[in-house]
Amino acid sequence: PASSGPPPFLAAAPGGPCSGTAPPIAAPSGSWHCTMDDEFNGSSLDSSIWSPMTTYGSAYKTGPLLSQVCYVNSPQTISDSGGYLNLSVIATTQSYPCQGTDSTYQANYLGGMVDSLGKFSQEYGFFEARASMPPVDVPGLQETLWLYPEDETLYGPWPDSGEIDYAEFYSKYPNNDVPAVVYPGSGNDPNAQADNCVIPGQSPNGQFHTYALSWTPTSMTTYYDGTACMTDVY
Repeated sequence: PASSGPPPFLAAAPGGPCSGTAPPIAAPSGSWHCTMDDEFNGSSLDSSIWSPMTTYGSAYKTGPLLSQVCYVNSPQTISDSGGYLNLSVIATTQSYPCQGTDSTYQANYLGGMVDSLGKFSQEYGFFEARASMPPVDVPGLQETLWLYPEDETLYGPWPDSGEIDYAEFYSKYPNNDVPAVVYPGSGNDPNAQADNCVIPGQSPNGQFHTYALSWTPTSMTTYYDGTACMTDVY
Protein backbone atom coordinates (compact mmCIF):
# COMPACT_ATOMS: atom_id res chain seq x y z
CA PRO A 1 0.00 0.00 0.00
CA ALA A 2 1.08 3.58 -0.57
CA SER A 3 2.31 5.62 2.37
CA SER A 4 -0.92 7.62 2.32
CA GLY A 5 -4.46 6.88 1.17
CA PRO A 6 -6.20 3.53 0.87
CA PRO A 7 -4.42 0.58 -0.78
CA PRO A 8 -5.22 0.10 -4.48
CA PHE A 9 -6.43 -2.84 -6.50
CA LEU A 10 -6.79 -3.98 -10.08
CA ALA A 11 -4.71 -3.36 -13.00
CA ALA A 12 -6.30 -0.60 -16.91
CA ALA A 13 -8.36 3.59 -17.69
CA PRO A 14 -6.74 5.46 -14.82
CA GLY A 15 -9.64 6.96 -12.94
CA GLY A 16 -12.10 5.07 -15.13
CA PRO A 17 -15.03 3.00 -13.90
CA CYS A 18 -14.22 -0.32 -12.30
CA SER A 19 -16.51 -3.18 -13.23
CA GLY A 20 -17.20 -6.40 -11.42
CA THR A 21 -16.82 -6.99 -7.73
CA ALA A 22 -14.20 -6.02 -5.19
CA PRO A 23 -11.31 -8.43 -4.55
CA PRO A 24 -12.34 -11.67 -2.80
CA ILE A 25 -10.07 -10.91 0.14
CA ALA A 26 -9.86 -8.16 2.72
CA ALA A 27 -7.46 -5.31 2.06
CA PRO A 28 -4.21 -5.43 4.08
CA SER A 29 -5.45 -2.31 5.88
CA GLY A 30 -8.32 0.07 5.28
CA SER A 31 -10.37 -0.58 2.14
CA TRP A 32 -9.69 -1.30 -1.52
CA HIS A 33 -9.53 1.60 -3.97
CA CYS A 34 -9.56 1.03 -7.72
CA THR A 35 -6.59 2.64 -9.51
CA MET A 36 -6.91 1.24 -13.03
CA ASP A 37 -9.46 -0.69 -15.08
CA ASP A 38 -10.06 -1.47 -18.74
CA GLU A 39 -13.13 -3.39 -19.92
CA PHE A 40 -12.00 -3.15 -23.60
CA ASN A 41 -15.30 -1.70 -24.78
CA GLY A 42 -13.74 0.65 -27.33
CA SER A 43 -12.90 0.09 -30.97
CA SER A 44 -9.13 0.22 -30.50
CA LEU A 45 -6.50 -0.26 -27.84
CA ASP A 46 -6.45 2.58 -25.29
CA SER A 47 -3.03 4.13 -25.99
CA SER A 48 -3.08 6.07 -22.71
CA ILE A 49 -2.72 2.75 -20.89
CA TRP A 50 -1.34 0.14 -23.28
CA SER A 51 1.36 -0.11 -25.92
CA PRO A 52 1.82 -2.97 -28.40
CA MET A 53 4.99 -4.83 -27.51
CA THR A 54 6.98 -5.85 -30.58
CA THR A 55 10.03 -7.97 -31.19
CA TYR A 56 11.47 -5.10 -33.22
CA GLY A 57 11.37 -2.76 -30.23
CA SER A 58 12.27 -5.22 -27.48
CA ALA A 59 13.96 -8.29 -29.03
CA TYR A 60 11.38 -10.36 -27.08
CA LYS A 61 10.34 -13.64 -28.68
CA THR A 62 8.96 -16.96 -27.48
CA GLY A 63 9.00 -20.56 -28.64
CA PRO A 64 11.64 -23.11 -29.67
CA LEU A 65 14.07 -22.37 -32.48
CA LEU A 66 11.92 -23.53 -35.40
CA SER A 67 8.64 -22.22 -33.94
CA GLN A 68 9.58 -18.80 -32.59
CA VAL A 69 6.86 -16.16 -32.48
CA CYS A 70 7.60 -12.69 -33.85
CA TYR A 71 5.55 -10.07 -31.98
CA VAL A 72 4.11 -7.37 -34.26
CA ASN A 73 1.54 -4.58 -34.06
CA SER A 74 -1.14 -5.70 -36.50
CA PRO A 75 -4.98 -5.92 -36.52
CA GLN A 76 -4.44 -9.66 -37.04
CA THR A 77 -2.54 -9.99 -33.77
CA ILE A 78 -3.99 -7.21 -31.54
CA SER A 79 -7.62 -6.04 -31.54
CA ASP A 80 -9.98 -4.47 -28.99
CA SER A 81 -13.77 -4.60 -29.34
CA GLY A 82 -16.98 -5.69 -27.67
CA GLY A 83 -15.45 -6.10 -24.24
CA TYR A 84 -12.55 -8.25 -25.41
CA LEU A 85 -8.86 -7.69 -25.96
CA ASN A 86 -7.84 -10.26 -28.55
CA LEU A 87 -4.17 -11.22 -28.60
CA SER A 88 -3.58 -13.76 -31.35
CA VAL A 89 -0.80 -15.93 -32.70
CA ILE A 90 -1.15 -16.67 -36.42
CA ALA A 91 0.79 -18.91 -38.78
CA THR A 92 2.29 -17.12 -41.78
CA THR A 93 1.97 -18.40 -45.34
CA GLN A 94 5.70 -17.88 -45.80
CA SER A 95 8.62 -17.19 -43.48
CA TYR A 96 8.56 -13.68 -42.09
CA PRO A 97 11.87 -11.82 -41.56
CA CYS A 98 11.51 -10.86 -37.89
CA GLN A 99 13.81 -8.04 -36.92
CA GLY A 100 14.75 -7.69 -33.28
CA THR A 101 17.11 -5.24 -31.65
CA ASP A 102 19.78 -7.92 -31.56
CA SER A 103 19.25 -9.97 -34.73
CA THR A 104 16.95 -10.89 -37.63
CA TYR A 105 15.48 -14.37 -37.98
CA GLN A 106 12.86 -16.11 -40.09
CA ALA A 107 9.59 -16.59 -38.21
CA ASN A 108 6.62 -18.79 -39.13
CA TYR A 109 4.32 -17.27 -36.49
CA LEU A 110 3.26 -13.71 -35.68
CA GLY A 111 1.90 -12.81 -32.25
CA GLY A 112 0.26 -9.99 -30.31
CA MET A 113 1.30 -8.67 -26.91
CA VAL A 114 0.64 -5.46 -24.98
CA ASP A 115 2.24 -3.82 -21.96
CA SER A 116 1.78 -0.72 -19.81
CA LEU A 117 5.48 0.21 -19.59
CA GLY A 118 5.84 3.92 -18.91
CA LYS A 119 2.06 4.40 -18.69
CA PHE A 120 0.93 2.54 -15.58
CA SER A 121 2.89 0.94 -12.77
CA GLN A 122 2.05 -0.02 -9.22
CA GLU A 123 3.80 -1.60 -6.28
CA TYR A 124 1.53 -3.77 -4.10
CA GLY A 125 -2.22 -4.23 -4.45
CA PHE A 126 -4.63 -6.65 -6.12
CA PHE A 127 -4.24 -7.33 -9.84
CA GLU A 128 -6.88 -9.27 -11.76
CA ALA A 129 -7.70 -10.30 -15.33
CA ARG A 130 -10.37 -12.54 -16.83
CA ALA A 131 -8.94 -14.39 -19.79
CA SER A 132 -9.35 -17.39 -22.06
CA MET A 133 -6.26 -19.29 -23.17
CA PRO A 134 -6.15 -20.79 -26.69
CA PRO A 135 -7.69 -24.28 -27.09
CA VAL A 136 -4.91 -25.61 -29.31
CA ASP A 137 -1.64 -27.50 -28.91
CA VAL A 138 1.11 -25.76 -30.87
CA PRO A 139 4.85 -26.15 -30.12
CA GLY A 140 6.09 -23.08 -28.28
CA LEU A 141 2.65 -21.53 -27.65
CA GLN A 142 2.87 -19.85 -24.25
CA GLU A 143 0.64 -17.19 -22.70
CA THR A 144 1.51 -15.16 -19.60
CA LEU A 145 -0.12 -12.51 -17.42
CA TRP A 146 2.77 -10.89 -15.63
CA LEU A 147 4.12 -7.93 -13.70
CA TYR A 148 7.55 -6.79 -14.84
CA PRO A 149 9.76 -4.08 -13.30
CA GLU A 150 9.72 -0.62 -14.85
CA ASP A 151 13.53 -0.69 -14.59
CA GLU A 152 14.61 -4.26 -15.31
CA THR A 153 18.25 -3.49 -14.41
CA LEU A 154 17.58 -1.64 -11.14
CA TYR A 155 19.26 -4.35 -9.07
CA GLY A 156 21.26 -5.91 -11.90
CA PRO A 157 20.54 -8.06 -14.97
CA TRP A 158 17.48 -10.32 -15.11
CA PRO A 159 16.27 -11.80 -12.83
CA ASP A 160 17.84 -9.53 -10.20
CA SER A 161 14.97 -7.01 -10.37
CA GLY A 162 12.27 -9.70 -10.28
CA GLU A 163 9.33 -10.91 -12.35
CA ILE A 164 5.83 -11.94 -11.21
CA ASP A 165 4.00 -14.37 -13.51
CA TYR A 166 0.62 -14.54 -11.80
CA ALA A 167 -0.73 -16.78 -14.57
CA GLU A 168 1.17 -18.78 -17.17
CA PHE A 169 -0.17 -21.26 -19.71
CA TYR A 170 1.57 -23.74 -22.01
CA SER A 171 -0.57 -25.31 -24.74
CA LYS A 172 1.25 -28.61 -24.23
CA TYR A 173 -0.24 -28.75 -20.71
CA PRO A 174 -3.81 -27.47 -21.30
CA ASN A 175 -5.10 -28.32 -17.82
CA ASN A 176 -2.42 -26.41 -15.92
CA ASP A 177 -1.97 -22.81 -14.82
CA VAL A 178 1.66 -22.26 -13.78
CA PRO A 179 2.14 -19.08 -11.72
CA ALA A 180 5.69 -18.23 -10.66
CA VAL A 181 7.74 -15.59 -8.87
CA VAL A 182 11.19 -15.13 -10.40
CA TYR A 183 14.12 -13.60 -8.54
CA PRO A 184 17.76 -14.52 -7.74
CA GLY A 185 17.58 -17.86 -5.95
CA SER A 186 13.91 -18.52 -6.68
CA GLY A 187 14.87 -21.91 -8.09
CA ASN A 188 15.60 -22.95 -4.51
CA ASP A 189 12.29 -21.60 -3.19
CA PRO A 190 9.64 -24.38 -3.12
CA ASN A 191 6.86 -21.77 -2.92
CA ALA A 192 7.99 -19.69 -5.92
CA GLN A 193 6.12 -21.78 -8.51
CA ALA A 194 2.96 -23.90 -8.71
CA ASP A 195 2.94 -26.37 -11.59
CA ASN A 196 -0.70 -27.39 -11.41
CA CYS A 197 -2.95 -24.56 -10.28
CA VAL A 198 -6.44 -25.59 -11.38
CA ILE A 199 -9.89 -26.32 -10.03
CA PRO A 200 -10.79 -30.02 -10.41
CA GLY A 201 -12.94 -30.60 -13.47
CA GLN A 202 -12.03 -27.27 -15.07
CA SER A 203 -9.32 -26.28 -17.51
CA PRO A 204 -7.70 -23.00 -18.64
CA ASN A 205 -7.82 -24.43 -22.16
CA GLY A 206 -10.36 -22.45 -24.23
CA GLN A 207 -12.40 -21.27 -21.24
CA PHE A 208 -12.63 -17.93 -19.47
CA HIS A 209 -11.22 -17.92 -15.96
CA THR A 210 -10.20 -15.19 -13.53
CA TYR A 211 -6.51 -14.94 -12.67
CA ALA A 212 -5.33 -12.67 -9.88
CA LEU A 213 -2.47 -11.65 -7.61
CA SER A 214 -2.47 -10.19 -4.12
CA TRP A 215 0.87 -8.45 -3.49
CA THR A 216 1.77 -7.06 -0.07
CA PRO A 217 5.13 -5.96 1.41
CA THR A 218 5.55 -9.46 2.88
CA SER A 219 3.80 -11.94 0.59
CA MET A 220 2.43 -12.76 -2.86
CA THR A 221 -0.62 -14.96 -3.40
CA THR A 222 -1.99 -15.97 -6.81
CA TYR A 223 -5.66 -16.85 -7.36
CA TYR A 224 -7.51 -18.99 -9.91
CA ASP A 225 -11.24 -18.14 -10.01
CA GLY A 226 -11.03 -16.65 -6.54
CA THR A 227 -9.30 -19.65 -4.97
CA ALA A 228 -5.81 -19.14 -3.57
CA CYS A 229 -3.30 -21.17 -5.53
CA MET A 230 0.24 -20.22 -4.53
CA THR A 231 1.58 -18.14 -1.65
CA ASP A 232 5.18 -17.04 -1.28
CA VAL A 233 6.20 -15.24 1.92
CA TYR A 234 9.40 -13.23 1.84
